[in-house]
Amino acid sequence: MTMNLRLPTTLLAFLGLAFASGEAPAGGVVVCNNCTSVAQAAKQGGNGLVIVSDFSRKKIWGFRNEYDRETGGFLPMPVPIPGAINHSHQLTMSAVTPASADIVLRQDDPGSNAFPFPAGFEGWSAYEVATDTNMRAQFGRALAASYAGATTSSNTWNNLATSLKSLAVDWMSGRLNFDFITITVHWSDGSITPMVIRKGNVTLAEPIQGQSFDADGNRIPDPEVTQDGSDYVGNYRFRSDANLDNWLYAANRYGVPITGTPSRRMSCSWDGQTLRCHYY
Repeated sequence: MTMNLRLPTTLLAFLGLAFASGEAPAGGVVVCNNCTSVAQAAKQGGNGLVIVSDFSRKKIWGFRNEYDRETGGFLPMPVPIPGAINHSHQLTMSAVTPASADIVLRQDDPGSNAFPFPAGFEGWSAYEVATDTNMRAQFGRALAASYAGATTSSNTWNNLATSLKSLAVDWMSGRLNFDFITITVHWSDGSITPMVIRKGNVTLAEPIQGQSFDADGNRIPDPEVTQDGSDYVGNYRFRSDANLDNWLYAANRYGVPITGTPSRRMSCSWDGQTLRCHYY
């Protein structure tokens, strides 16, 4: 988002050197809808970096509050907001319906993504998220941070980005009537993991249980199997032994009994308590 507050080049350079010397203290996020004086609102953010947000006009401004000895109050100095935070804010505020708040993220097609796919998850698939609690949490936190724009080199800006995203999602959800944002993750191997970031907790994206699929289109067993396996009823086909082994690992992880002579085809049924599968 382009700021409508401009600074002399010399002052911008000075601020850049100041930030480079160490972490600046954080003030906070100030909401000033239909704001008549952005600088005056910034003073309410406390000492250090402050973001002022006018949700009604879909604008944000950055300031660094410095103590003014003459007035005994804060002197807001405009500073540029990192691009990742600006972009993330635009993404949330541009939603016009609950469906438009939903996002598709492709690991192997970064140019098509609304925000960057989290780095460091090369070689992962929907199976890691479905079967490993720690890996699921690791990816969920990274995905939420990327969505919020909390991926700068500054912890201060990252914390402000998370606070801003929480307020923005809460504000937008009240107008569009949604409680979470869906991010459907398409992994490089072709598997799919739908994730949600819920209003009130924007620091973690959680998978929608029972809705992950492998590269062959088979529903991947996850904790939902132990609660309600009705969605897993049907036939499964696997194009390779490796794909079958991954599915069997997930099924075993959640106690799904499998009978019959091993093959790349199986059928699963639900008796109201247990999902049971057999080869055919």
